[in-house]
Amino acid sequence: MPNYNKLIMIGHLTKEPTLKVLPSGTSICEGGIAVNHTYGEKKEVCFLDWVSFGKSAELMQTHLTKGQPVLLEGRLALDSWTSQDGQKRSKHKMVVDRFTFVGGNPNAQQQPAQSAPPAQPQIPFSDDPAAPTGDQIPF
Repeated sequence: MPNYNKLIMIGHLTKEPTLKVLPSGTSICEGGIAVNHTYGEKKEVCFLDWVSFGKSAELMQTHLTKGQPVLLEGRLALDSWTSQDGQKRSKHKMVVDRFTFVGGNPNAQQQPAQSAPPAQPQIPFSDDPAAPTGDQIPF
């Protein structure tokens, strides 16, 4: 039986994305997302750290800010380490493969409706060279 590990989350960023560049030149961006779930009178919030690599890491750090809504696609991974006091620690995180901006730009100035440009479709970013570009999407 094949295995399948796919995670899709829509929520708000809980902190500013931080970018690091490894000596190899690989970019790594880390951040966090909060996803709300309401059932009946109860409200539950799931907090999850995420990491992205390469060009998507650079774009996420440049264009995303704390509190902004975003859709993240990727996989769940277990991060394990030994703390300074010798204790083994672990936590789950999301390895982001793709992301999509959700909602408008909160920093954009409001313009009158007559001069606002027509809405553009949301195009997800992916490091996959086979992913469709804006000219290839049929809408």
